[in-house]
Amino acid sequence: MSTSVDGLHNVYQGPDDPTGLANTTVRIGDTWRRTQRYWTRWQGDADNSPSLLADFYTYWQGEPDNSPSVLVTLDSRIVDISVWDGLRWNAIDLIARNVLALGSITGELIAANTIRGNSIIAGSISTDRLAALSITTPLLAALAVTVDKLAANSVSTDKLTANSVTGAKIAALSIDASKIVAGSVTGDRLAANTITAREIKAGAVTADQLAANSVTSAAIKALSITADDLAANSVTVDKLDANSVNASKIVAGSVTADRLAANSVTSAKIAAGAVTADDLAANSVVAGKIAANAVSAAAIVANSVTVDKLAANSVNASKIVAASITGDRLAANTITAREIKSQSITSDNIMAGQFKGYVFTGAVFQSSTAANTGIKISSTALQMWDSSHNQTVYLDGEGKNNVLTGSFQTATTGDRIMISAQATATIIGSSTSLSGQSIVFKNNDFATSPSISGYFTNSDVGYAPEITLYSGYKAAHDPAAVFYLQSLPLSQGATGSGITSRALISANTDYSEPDSTKKSFATLDLKGIGRSGAYASLEAHAYSGNKSEVWVTASRNDGVSSVGICADAFTQRIYIGGKLGGLTNQQTFQADNWKIISGHMGAGSTFGPTTVALSPAKYGVYHAVANADVGWGSIFIHVLNTGSASQYKVIGYNAGGAFDGDIWVDAIAWLT
Repeated sequence: MSTSVDGLHNVYQGPDDPTGLANTTVRIGDTWRRTQRYWTRWQGDADNSPSLLADFYTYWQGEPDNSPSVLVTLDSRIVDISVWDGLRWNAIDLIARNVLALGSITGELIAANTIRGNSIIAGSISTDRLAALSITTPLLAALAVTVDKLAANSVSTDKLTANSVTGAKIAALSIDASKIVAGSVTGDRLAANTITAREIKAGAVTADQLAANSVTSAAIKALSITADDLAANSVTVDKLDANSVNASKIVAGSVTADRLAANSVTSAKIAAGAVTADDLAANSVVAGKIAANAVSAAAIVANSVTVDKLAANSVNASKIVAASITGDRLAANTITAREIKSQSITSDNIMAGQFKGYVFTGAVFQSSTAANTGIKISSTALQMWDSSHNQTVYLDGEGKNNVLTGSFQTATTGDRIMISAQATATIIGSSTSLSGQSIVFKNNDFATSPSISGYFTNSDVGYAPEITLYSGYKAAHDPAAVFYLQSLPLSQGATGSGITSRALISANTDYSEPDSTKKSFATLDLKGIGRSGAYASLEAHAYSGNKSEVWVTASRNDGVSSVGICADAFTQRIYIGGKLGGLTNQQTFQADNWKIISGHMGAGSTFGPTTVALSPAKYGVYHAVANADVGWGSIFIHVLNTGSASQYKVIGYNAGGAFDGDIWVDAIAWLT
């Protein structure tokens, strides 16, 4: 037995409970260091022989049977430490950093399979730590094995995969005939001029093997070429002897115009009535070829007399059919004012675009004389109507009552802004559809472009105003954010537990995924619930990854002041920073620290009870705990009479010797 540093308490060490020892009085605050009562060891095989009791054991400091051994006795091994509270022994947790000396954990103290990957410092495993054959293919990074990593003669056939040996891996002149597969050498593998007569087999050269024009007369035997040896069309003019072709050699009907010499066909060669239109070439009959009065009307084909066939001034008025002269028959600038009848030119006779640089005053320009039709421009407004005579445009000079209906966009292609008078949307994850108007910031590369939408109708409740700001997203399953404000009418059942109004800001990691449990998101959701109340939620949800936090903080620019609260789902903790405060008459916690005694407190004496007043709670009651704040271990303070909305009491006790000095109380109460 020994005493504590302050001399006020006993410290017992041994396997037996000190309260059962003779002539021993255990007091509150005494410590028991319980040691091992005995050890056991197997007499023979483990789990298969009797066990023996032992009061010590030994271990080697270094190599077994070749280093000093250390004796470990029962009283040197402390199993646990406990403190006596007057009724029982209370165990004190042993924390490694408080009880283990640096470098004191050696190999024999570590159980098998205890060391995991996250306990090993990066880069600390060197070659001498690896067991033989422990490096397998899945453990090698791509291209990690270089020449300097291979030992001589270490690569054998069983170490090579199919097709892994390329040309760059083969040494010069290392491939001989025995290494080449039969029939695998093709023409593109032979160098130019490497094949001589010695390499060609007799009779192996056929026509397919001869190049064009490679066989000359010197290579042909006399009279060895017969008709069967001549190719079609191979006998040309330069191959025929002079005057060797007579009439018997000409096929009937085979002499065409290009075979006749110029002026070789005379009247004597033409049979009567033998020349028809089909026999005359275009433009082949000229005046010099026609006999006088030889061409009659019956010989002229309809519509064959064209302008170039008429002599000058041969067509007079008697030859022109009435009203047959159209505009395209008149030469430019031939019609003057003299030829135009008075009042005969109407708007239908004026070509578009003819009035340039003119000023028109007091007129009405319109596309139709009918009311509420087409386009009308007057001195007061520009107006347009659709095909159903509904007005779509009204622009006046004052700019007070302008109307432009329909859809608009700033460009026909590419990035542009599109304003749509008719927009629809469907809420993801539900069948509810919305209709209204929208402004879309269009980009053709986006799966969904950013937009601002105002909706008037809801398929579930009818007329229901809503406005939505939407970030859009590049491709399916990309992140996106949305902000919308919504009001649902009470008349459509949004009462009681129904939602009457809502403001939602949401950012998520996969906007197009309809299942909200399969994506991460952060939302601020505010709801006015019918006539029954309201709801507000700030939530961060992680589907995967390692972060799901909600922070609420306040700070000021003094480099010091910052208070707040954080909820972290991955650490499963709530972090609070700042001094403890509360709402008046609704404080969750009320804490205090005050000096309760200044002076002498005798051994075994008590003080109190002392009343602690609280800021009264409007609802609920307070419970509390208290503790002595003093440099004397035997003074205790606790609470009594808790459960009030406005106060509790504390009482103290000196379990040790007399004390002179200040005694402070630390106390905290919480509302329940």
